[in-house]
Amino acid sequence: MQILKLDGLCKQYPAFRLENVSFSMEAGTIMGLIGRNGAGKTTTLKSMLHLVHPDAGTVTICGLDMDKDEREIRSRIGFISGGASYYQRKRLRELTDVTKRFYPGWDDGRYARLVRQFSLDESKRVCELSEGMKVKYQLAAAMSHRAELLILDEPTSGLDPVSRDELLDTFLTLCEQEGVSILFSTHITSDLDACADTITYIQHGRVAASTDKKAWTGGISCCRAATRRVHPRCGPRASARAATKESSKRFSAKRTPRWPPASRSRRRIWNRSWSIWNGRRKHEAADEKGMEADRHAGAAAVFAAERAGTRAELSVLRDVFL
Repeated sequence: MQILKLDGLCKQYPAFRLENVSFSMEAGTIMGLIGRNGAGKTTTLKSMLHLVHPDAGTVTICGLDMDKDEREIRSRIGFISGGASYYQRKRLRELTDVTKRFYPGWDDGRYARLVRQFSLDESKRVCELSEGMKVKYQLAAAMSHRAELLILDEPTSGLDPVSRDELLDTFLTLCEQEGVSILFSTHITSDLDACADTITYIQHGRVAASTDKKAWTGGISCCRAATRRVHPRCGPRASARAATKESSKRFSAKRTPRWPPASRSRRRIWNRSWSIWNGRRKHEAADEKGMEADRHAGAAAVFAAERAGTRAELSVLRDVFL
């Protein structure tokens, strides 16, 4: 069963165009929407949810048309953005009291269980939460009305590696135990290896590829194997190292700067001045070490003279060394 289907989605901006974005997603799976910064991931999600009005195309979510059944669709999905902002001085309990009024199917027991699972403290203010805890709070709020599809816009951006791994484990748990479908955009490829089932790649506002992860990684491996040159004696690894070494030599030979005559003379003068200054510094350091040794020797002699009680010798040593 397809829980999400996009067909010919388009959005025109003065400096960017989203053109004929089409892909589908099966229920109970996790899809990663990847692409470079500015490729159109966020524009696709916002156009899909009518946060911005698309110029063309159809969006079907949970078997319903977004143009006709937008209200019902919003009650069955959850949208989470990594850059979402709340009132910083409000407590989580106050935010939840406001949020649940928009969802008739809000389940307080489910919300309390998710709060315990994510180790959230409702008495804390938003400004007291880390970025990872903010995303977990958004997950708890999105799942408390039993959302069938979670749409996340770069939820792992700005998170430390430990929080990112915990969040990805939470995605897997929701998908396996509760049958929730998850669509998340990211430009971190390690997130895809951790939890994604299918991958959709957007490039310059268009869908370049949309397939399952195994076919994606298999295609990349085949391309690498096809482009690798095998040396008849040394095998693929040694030939790859040799090719890399040869290319680096050619690059360094091409890119080595050639100083003009005036620059060469200036550089020789600079090197000579540096060597003179460095040698002078070494001699000064040696002199300072010798003087320090003399001071220590004089202090030791003064101490010995004091213990011996020879006051005349003591006065002479003080005049000489101190």
